[in-house]
Amino acid sequence: MKTWLYLLVVAVISFSLVGAGCASPTPSPTPGAPAAAAPAPAAPVTYPKTELNLATVLPAPPSGPTTQAMQWAVDEVSKRSGGQVAIKVFWAGSMAKAGEEVQAVKGGLVDMAQVVYAYTPSVLPLSNLVFWVPFGPANPKVTLEAYRALYANVPAFKQDLEQFNQKVLGITLLDTYDILTKNPVKTLDDLKGMKIAAIGTGYPKWFEAIGAVAVALPITERYNSMQTGVVEGSFLAADLHYSLKLYELAKNYTHVSTGAPAAGALTINADVWNRLSPQVQQLLQQVFHEGGDKYAELISAERQVILDKMKAAGVTFYTLSQADREKWANVLPDYPKQWATDMEAKGLPGWQVVDLFLKTVEQQGYTFPRKWGQR
Repeated sequence: MKTWLYLLVVAVISFSLVGAGCASPTPSPTPGAPAAAAPAPAAPVTYPKTELNLATVLPAPPSGPTTQAMQWAVDEVSKRSGGQVAIKVFWAGSMAKAGEEVQAVKGGLVDMAQVVYAYTPSVLPLSNLVFWVPFGPANPKVTLEAYRALYANVPAFKQDLEQFNQKVLGITLLDTYDILTKNPVKTLDDLKGMKIAAIGTGYPKWFEAIGAVAVALPITERYNSMQTGVVEGSFLAADLHYSLKLYELAKNYTHVSTGAPAAGALTINADVWNRLSPQVQQLLQQVFHEGGDKYAELISAERQVILDKMKAAGVTFYTLSQADREKWANVLPDYPKQWATDMEAKGLPGWQVVDLFLKTVEQQGYTFPRKWGQR
């Protein structure tokens, strides 16, 4: 028995020693070795001193949300660059008049501009799509995403502007369009024979279809034209009706909600762009892309505030009935179909643009009062 126990103890001790010999040794720290260094913080971006100018037809601040959004972007560029990148804004068409923006940027008269699509329909045919889609979404964010989809997925759409020696940095928006008139407009029939200021080539046709007299006028000419009787009403977004002080001359506001358009694009001269440092290029692209969201945010947030200010100034409000809105929509031809067909005849991808725009809007939950773009 003693011999058996002795052999067992010897076997256990031997196994333990073998196991210990096979185990990986635990490394001991080298005396005096420094701890692993933490990754160095990224060096702050530095911007070379850069000065740019920007032309727009928007009213100067203080003004409505469209002006505020533009000012936000300009201020944000300065803020993020530590004051190194400065953009001087020339407001109210003081540097380039309405309709002159494309050529002003192309020729280098200005570095940057807010190009208004509707002022140059023959020059920017694809960009003007939104004015040929009646009664679109009232939410500007929905229109913004549809136009972003067009710029991202249809090369010809982006080329519509960039062929004129400029680069698109962002999209500018407006609130849904309503009518401000001298005499009340409570029903669709009240518009018959009334002279209404509108822009572009699409909007005037909407009014002509219901017996109104459309007068093509840029926003900078609205006040004088209404004051002198050239027009009796204005078709525009609420914040611009307020900023332009048209409510001083016309005291009747009719909610029609024909859709919040993509008003235009913020562009920069291509030669100027190519001279900028990569850091400044990235900054401008980022801020003016975010600027589109800021337009949508401010427009939605400020809408009721602006309407309340006009009400306090003596403006009376009406709302066109849903039945009249549908009647108006059904009186119109299928303008998106006509527009797409016209673009195709010019060798442009009209149907691709129309189909993508309508699809993107509807995917965001909006339903048009009638089916547009029927082949």
